[in-house]
Formats: sequence, C-alpha cells, structure tokens
Amino acid sequence: METKKFIWGAEYQVGVPWIDEQHEHFFIIVNEIAQTATKEPLTRADVLAVLERLANHAFYHFDAEEKYLIDARNPKTSGHLAPHKKYRDEIDDFIRRAKQETTDVRQLAEQAAAFAGDWLTRHMWGSDQEKKSSSKI
Repeated sequence: METKKFIWGAEYQVGVPWIDEQHEHFFIIVNEIAQTATKEPLTRADVLAVLERLANHAFYHFDAEEKYLIDARNPKTSGHLAPHKKYRDEIDDFIRRAKQETTDVRQLAEQAAAFAGDWLTRHMWGSDQEKKSSSKI
C-alpha cells in the first residue's frame, strides 16, 4: 500500500517558534511511521518504537501547548483541549493494538500514519489557525 507523505509548510505555522518547531516534528514522526510500514522485515518492536515516539512527542507537546494557551488566557483554549485528549486516546489505542500478537502491524502502522497525519493537518489548519487569529497566539 502506498502511504501518503505529510509535508510541513508555512501554512501550518502559528507564529510561535517553539510551537511551530514541535508541530514540524509531528510531521517527521508521522512520516517515520509511514516509512516503517514499508520496512522489510517489519517487526512488532519497530512499530511500537515509532508509535511510542509519536505518543511521547504528542503528550509533551499537548501539555506544553495547553499550558501556554491557559497562561495566555486564550479564549479558544477550552475548545482545544478535547481534540488533544481524543488524539492521545487514539494513539494509546494504536499502541495497545500493536502489542497484541494477533494484530497485523504493517496494516496498523499504515492506519496510524494516515490517522495521525490527517488529524494533524486538519487540527493545525483548523483550530491552531484559529488560535493564531486570537489575540494571544
């Protein structure tokens, strides 16, 4: 299966350098997941390693971004927290499924890359751009 490549671009920038750097790093990890799905041979450990890298980055970034929004008293903060939680939950579910011996890890990696990349582009283009247009980001 051909996996989609997710390209970081200026259209995703919110104008806060450390947030933009962390967002760009998401794209790198998502593309690593897609690349991992094409690896021969592919092991469960390969998939778990890249999914855990994504989870660690997501949890770190979301915590920092949420604190930043709360500290800045951004009016869009409350609407931004639920999508972050849903993303965390989905990534945790991919990790849980990757640990199951019956899971086709290649298919799971393809699904995880598609989910994470699509979610990130929608989220960064949508709600992160709304934050950018707000007074504090």
